[in-house]
Amino acid sequence: MKVATANVKETLDATKAGAALDAVLATAPQIVGLQEWRKGRASVLASRGQVYRLPRLRKRLGRKPASSGYVFGYPLGGGPPIGVDAAWGELLTVRTIRLAPGSKKVRPTLATEAIIREHATGLLHIVLNFHLLAHHDRAAYLAGWKIGRAKAIQWVDSWAGFTRWVFGDTNDHLMGLPPLTSCWQGNPLEPTLGRRTIDNVYGERKAVSAHAFNTPSDHDAVVADYPTKEHR
Repeated sequence: MKVATANVKETLDATKAGAALDAVLATAPQIVGLQEWRKGRASVLASRGQVYRLPRLRKRLGRKPASSGYVFGYPLGGGPPIGVDAAWGELLTVRTIRLAPGSKKVRPTLATEAIIREHATGLLHIVLNFHLLAHHDRAAYLAGWKIGRAKAIQWVDSWAGFTRWVFGDTNDHLMGLPPLTSCWQGNPLEPTLGRRTIDNVYGERKAVSAHAFNTPSDHDAVVADYPTKEHR
């Protein structure tokens, strides 16, 4: 199984953002998380797949789920999109998770939760995609980052017993997210922004491989491979 995460700088225009997304999708991940993907880029997603804001509504309307290409969950309440290879799995739900409150000084930390059902096994994959605060030299930002990380750990614990994934820009070099395992653990370390490795995938088990690769964004994207038979 292959998963990927990418911070696509919010100031990139649609053409460059699309090129970054194309580079990520070219690695053929089953699940992908995108950060700094503002609402104005919804059309970029729609040109490369289907965009679901309320997957349950689609079911109530009797519309069949996509069977090929990518489906992107983009919650109405805010939060970064999560993409799923429709030939591999079905996006069942998507919703906004508030990891940290905002203030006059800092933005709120809005994450996205998705529940995905794998076609071949019926296994449910529970996914969180986040972008934690940077600028830790500023007290308010550091406090928001700590709250966001703690809330993410609480989220992981709340789904104990399920197959959990967390994708994102942690804004902290090799940040831990117990009890999940970083894709970089046991693999050669590769920086994703400057000299730091702050972009990460966390899963139930160790990744067989993890690689950072260049896109038009300032961050390198990350793709990680997991053995399907060993991943519960």
